[in-house]
Amino acid sequence: MLSSYTDNSGLLVWSFLGFCAVIVVAQVLPAVMMMVGIVKGVAPVYTEAKAHN
Repeated sequence: MLSSYTDNSGLLVWSFLGFCAVIVVAQVLPAVMMMVGIVKGVAPVYTEAKAHN
């Protein structure tokens, strides 16, 4: 049965979703920075080994 009831919790829902997005970004950002650091650390070793062959 359809109803004309309107739930006015839109702001609360969007605030919760925004908070979840902030948590996800706060977890992903350090991981990406660490992966970039690892790649930068490994790249010179790889290029030196390739140059000696």
